[in-house]
Formats: sequence, C-alpha cells, structure tokens
Amino acid sequence: MKMISRTLRVVVGVAVLVIGGCLAAAGGVLTATTGPDDTMRTAYHPVTATSRALVARAANVSPGAVPGSFGEFTLRIDARANDEPLFVGVAPASAAESYLSGAAVQTVRRLDLWPYRLQTADTPGTARPLRPERQSFWAASASGPSPQLTWSVTDGEYRVVIMNTDASPGLDTEVRYALTMPWLFEIGLGSLALGGLLTVSGVFVILRARRKTA
Repeated sequence: MKMISRTLRVVVGVAVLVIGGCLAAAGGVLTATTGPDDTMRTAYHPVTATSRALVARAANVSPGAVPGSFGEFTLRIDARANDEPLFVGVAPASAAESYLSGAAVQTVRRLDLWPYRLQTADTPGTARPLRPERQSFWAASASGPSPQLTWSVTDGEYRVVIMNTDASPGLDTEVRYALTMPWLFEIGLGSLALGGLLTVSGVFVILRARRKTA
C-alpha cells in the first residue's frame, strides 16, 4: 500500500508539474507579446492582391458577448502603401458584401499572427465598386498613403476591407495589426505566477515521494 501511495504522489506531482509548466509558458508568452497597455502587436507584413479588395472577418460577436463593464476591445490596423493610396475600413458583413457584390475580391481564409501566415481565396468579378471613402456604412475607416484604423469591437458580424482609394485592382501594401484586450497583461502575469507556483509544488511532491521511497 505504501508503494502505491508513493506512486500516486509521484503521478500527482508530475501532473502538477506539467500543468504548472504549461501555465508558466503561456503566461510568459502573453507577457512577452503584450505590455502594460494590454496590447498584442505584430510587425509589418507584406500584403498583395490582384483583385479590387482584400476582405477579412473582423469579428463575429454574439449580442452581449462584449460587456462594457469588462472594458473595451480595440482593433488597430496600420497600412503602408507602396504604390496607390489605400483605404482601410470595417463594416457590417452584409453592407460590405453588398458593396463588393460582383467585384473581384480576395477573401482571407486563414490568418495566423504568430508566426505570420496569410491564406486567401479569389472570387472573380467584373464590377467596379464606387470609391470606398464616399460610402456611409463604414463603422470605422481610414485612408491615405499610411492609413491607421482604430475600431472598438462591438456586437455583430463585421468585415475588414483593404483596397485602393480609387477602387482600382491590385494591392501592394504592408500591414500590421494590434489588438487591445482589458487585463491581458495582468492575466499573463497571473498565469506566469500561478504556473511557477504549481511547478515548484510539483517538484516538491515528486522529491518528497522519492525520499520516502529511498
């Protein structure tokens, strides 16, 4: 029975050690990629497209899923034009789809930020949309050679649209992203501290069980 008890202690110690290590690693990554301003940022990455617009899902949030008492979630997109002046906008999904109906667009199918990876799918078309900055349905927008868009995430389904200001085909730009989430840095610190505590506890349990075995 004593041998079984010691074995169980070792198993529990290893489990606590693994959980603690995972929490500490996650907390370390979170604190390293954010800062006291609770913002996760990427570097600038090249984005090119032969179509008239690049479209990505901005948010698909159920009503009430972003409680105001918890804080404000903010998405920021900075773009640098290599050729034509750019337009960056966030719009309700239905409005964006109606505006780009019949036009050639590239839709983002997968976007990984760490490490960066972008996969898109082409939708052919012949229509030419009107100039985007003249439309009134945008929830947030910015235009120019280096547009900087800031959008407070709200309930609903939204799309990010990047295109030339004259709606001409062909995009050649560099884009970086930033997401601000309340308490993100504090959550990282908490995970790091809790993970460290569990790791030390797991090591202590294992060593104590081995000493009794010896």
